[in-house]
Amino acid sequence: MRTIYKYQLDGIRTTIDVPFGAKALTVQVLHNGPTLWMLVDTSNTLVSRTFVMCGTGYDVPENIGEYIGTFQEKGGLFVAHVFEETKHAVD
Repeated sequence: MRTIYKYQLDGIRTTIDVPFGAKALTVQVLHNGPTLWMLVDTSNTLVSRTFVMCGTGYDVPENIGEYIGTFQEKGGLFVAHVFEETKHAVD
């Protein structure tokens, strides 16, 4: 069954188990923390995927991965950009 799930992002690097083939839709702040919404097929097996946050003005690893979205906290005082880490990402 296809549905939309939400996942809390808990830090600079967060690994979550999601159904294979899940598609990231958006990242926004919910209940005072960054949250990722994904379109998932619940009949698929779970796989681990890692998401990385980089604040505006901070160093970004060379091969960070695919851009997912941007969110703001504290009335725009903190802006972060979320990427899905690839196997070849460099720290």
